[in-house]
This record gives sequence, structure tokens and C-alpha cells, in this order.
Amino acid sequence: LISCNSPTINYIDKRKTSAEEFFYRNMYTIALGLDNLCIDLPPELGSDVNRYNATLGHKANHSFQPNAEIHPFLIHPILGKTNILLAVKDISAGSEVTVDYGYDANPQQPDWYIQQWDKFMEEK
Repeated sequence: LISCNSPTINYIDKRKTSAEEFFYRNMYTIALGLDNLCIDLPPELGSDVNRYNATLGHKANHSFQPNAEIHPFLIHPILGKTNILLAVKDISAGSEVTVDYGYDANPQQPDWYIQQWDKFMEEK
């Protein structure tokens, strides 16, 4: 566990790397919702459920029309207080679980997010 504001999480010099590289390194940082603590999983660990599966909320994809939301959970047997996903509507077996990542709509976000935002706003 580390502080969510730790230099470890924010170690990439944003002036020298793209937003994509920054988000790639930090895509499996899991906020616990407790005293600003995070689990910092390197991408090679966070992307492999055979190596890390104490929590799987980091596997939820983004959507501007999500079928789940992030909520605090107080009694995880290993982590204690953490965040969980709760369905906001029925999710059929085999369907993707999605949450709204809550990123700001600005040019510093990864390209995939900006593309989804533009598409969402066009369809609105």
C-alpha cells in the first residue's frame, strides 16, 4: 500500500511522456478509499488475473453509460476497507462490466478516452 499521491504513482515526467504512457503505467493503481491509500500494481501484474486476483474491480472497463458503480466496502478479508463494484442494472452473464472512470474531459486524458467522449457527445 502506498499514498495515492506517491511519487511512485506519479513517477513519470509528464513533460517527457505522452498521456498514453502515463495512463498505461498507472492503469492498475487501485484506490482503497481509506486515508488516500492505493495498491500500486505494475501493468504486468495487474493485467494477469493468475498473478493478482485479490480484487478484480480494476478489470471493469469505462463507459459513459455504465452498468455498475464504485462504492466503499468495509470488510474485505485481506484489504479491509476498499472499493467494490455494484451493478446499477441487470448485467447478463458474459456481458462486460463497466463503470464511469470519472476522468475530466480535457486534452491530458488518453486518446481512447477522448475518442469515447467525442462519440458519446455526438450520440447524445
